[in-house]
Amino acid sequence: MPFALPRVSRRDLSYFFFSQHFSDGLRTTLAILLPAVLGRSGGSLRPVLPSRPGPCA
Repeated sequence: MPFALPRVSRRDLSYFFFSQHFSDGLRTTLAILLPAVLGRSGGSLRPVLPSRPGPCA
């Protein structure tokens, strides 16, 4: 038996995409992914740990 999707009106979609929850989720997703993608493509992701452990001179 095929699964039938519920009918969604254009107004319901508008309410969803302009809701605070969707906006917060999108902002959080971009805040996590965008720096990683830009840093990786720019080659600026380097290890933060020093190559020789010990006190700084």
